Amino acid sequence: MCKKQIMSKFEFIGIDALTEEAFKRHPIWVFYEDPEQDEEMISWGINLNEAWNDKKNNKEQEYYYPFLGSECPSLVRGIYLYCKVKLATGQELHGYLSGGFSFGIFAKDKKYTFNINMPDYAKTTAKELMDILSIKIESLSSISFEPISSLYTKPVSYEKFW
Repeated sequence: MCKKQIMSKFEFIGIDALTEEAFKRHPIWVFYEDPEQDEEMISWGINLNEAWNDKKNNKEQEYYYPFLGSECPSLVRGIYLYCKVKLATGQELHGYLSGGFSFGIFAKDKKYTFNINMPDYAKTTAKELMDILSIKIESLSSISFEPISSLYTKPVSYEKFW
């Protein structure tokens, strides 16, 4: 399921900076939760003091960093994985998977987020996405995510959950 990934420049960013452009720079981002993560980053040759000094502050004081490892991380909470998104009608977009319960779709310079644990919110988001793309609800009845990262080889699909 996993393949080798090419290493890229390392940086810490806030959730607001986790845009499609950020995903184009790095297809996998990880939420920084615990100093235990430092050991893995140091093993990639990262100078953590320099990286923390270069970070851009954000109001949440929460940070994400690009995954530069060679073993694919499990798709759990805190992992953001850039993907090609295919709607039921065949229309293709880009988006991301975040853990096993949420995802986002990029369309017309905006991010539309979904969470299977929040169906009412997903219904509102789906309506906004349908309006901006001029599509019908059937387009969102099945959504397939194909990871961009060379570490992942298996697509993930979601059926309508709202």
